[in-house]
Amino acid sequence: MKELAQELTKSVHKALSLPAPQPSSDPFFGQDANQITKKLEEAYSHGCTDSEACAHAKITLDQLKQYELLCPQTREHKSLLRSLPLYYARQTLTQGLQTDPKLALTFLKNIDKLTTADPTDTPHQNLIDRLRKITTNTQSHK
Repeated sequence: MKELAQELTKSVHKALSLPAPQPSSDPFFGQDANQITKKLEEAYSHGCTDSEACAHAKITLDQLKQYELLCPQTREHKSLLRSLPLYYARQTLTQGLQTDPKLALTFLKNIDKLTTADPTDTPHQNLIDRLRKITTNTQSHK
């Protein structure tokens, strides 16, 4: 199971690689585009905002916007990369459920609370808030 998860993670990262801009129109003004896109990928895969990713890659927001104009698929890649932390959290939860009976029991007791979402909430925020509340309640009962 762990090997399958690692293989899936590698496949996701490979599929989500940001494209390098064409040399004829370099938004990074001669800086190493491969290094910059690698830094952007790293930041976005940690759920960073555009500002945080730019700071990590040492580029400006204007350079990022120009890059996105030259490579429109970048926006979709950003969105997919930003969803990786949630994927990793789910993966960790799934692995924990297999090895930790207390976690599994807590999860089963609270499954209704986790799956009943308020449609006004932003995506995933309701789930995250509910998990925090459950974790806090579980820890206070120890």
